[in-house]
Amino acid sequence: MPGIRELPPRNAAPSSDPSPALPPPAAAAAPLGLGLYISFSRGALFAAAAGLVALIVAGVMLPLTSQHAARHYWWVLAITPVAVVCLHPKIIEVGLNLALRVLRQPPLEELVSGAGMARALAWTALGWLCFGAHAWFLISVFAGASPHVFALSLGGYALAWSVGFLIVFFPGGIGPREIALVAVLAPVMSSASALVVALASRVVMTIGDLFWAGIGLAVGRARGSRRPVAAPDKQPSTAQGPTP
Repeated sequence: MPGIRELPPRNAAPSSDPSPALPPPAAAAAPLGLGLYISFSRGALFAAAAGLVALIVAGVMLPLTSQHAARHYWWVLAITPVAVVCLHPKIIEVGLNLALRVLRQPPLEELVSGAGMARALAWTALGWLCFGAHAWFLISVFAGASPHVFALSLGGYALAWSVGFLIVFFPGGIGPREIALVAVLAPVMSSASALVVALASRVVMTIGDLFWAGIGLAVGRARGSRRPVAAPDKQPSTAQGPTP
């Protein structure tokens, strides 16, 4: 699994069949109780990294859209350095273990490696470019296709996703994410158009979640079917032959 160095469990033989990596939506759902392929602590690690990267993307992209956005979202820019620091492997380990202790969950069973975290963050950043592209395609229908609109689409969706992620009482951030996205898009389009974009984005992302969940389920079943079945141990026979 990228970003971690696994520690062998006590009194257990090392496994040669590691769990498959999950796409970001499934990884983010693991702390909420999915737990099909990954542990609670590992899912919390992936979710925390995804949330921190989303805040960084919003803090970098939104101020580039306009001076009004830079003044309005100064607080996002202010917490960006904090989010960057929190991505350090040691800091994210300490913070997550403290949170897991408060939640009465077992601590991280893996150590976060610097090189692995860098690779994971690179893939996460690429994923956010794809998220921004999907929002840009929707927003460009009303606001035009330009680099300025792409920066607004990427930063606005990252901020809206972060809001929905942090308000854990709403499954999948449904409701808060759409409200935040409508608010971010208010300077470039009407509220009705922004609501259409937010609802269309929710539909697109839900279809994507279902698609990747199906892929993950199919891969998991395929790996399970190819797993060799251990042969039963042969026990010495205790039956006695006929007495001569």
